[in-house]
Amino acid sequence: MSSPSATRELIHRARALLAQGRAVLDAEADGHTQGEAPPTDLLGLYDALRGRLGTIDEREIEELLAAVSQTVDQLGSLADDLDRVKSLRSALTPPAGS
Repeated sequence: MSSPSATRELIHRARALLAQGRAVLDAEADGHTQGEAPPTDLLGLYDALRGRLGTIDEREIEELLAAVSQTVDQLGSLADDLDRVKSLRSALTPPAGS
């Protein structure tokens, strides 16, 4: 099972990854001209993100994708740990009305 400090670190890394993704989108939005609004539809956001990613170093993208993959794997392990704890808890909890 994951320790509380490992869980906090995982949450911190996930938040950092989300912040990096938002920064990419914010940089794209800042690049629009004054009279032009940033895209709000899904395809527009996809195109904006794709265009912005083209300006980022490929090594940086690979490192970020590896970190995302590792975080997703760790979150899956954490979910498995939580399921085991729930099962143990329900097994140790006496049935209602006993």
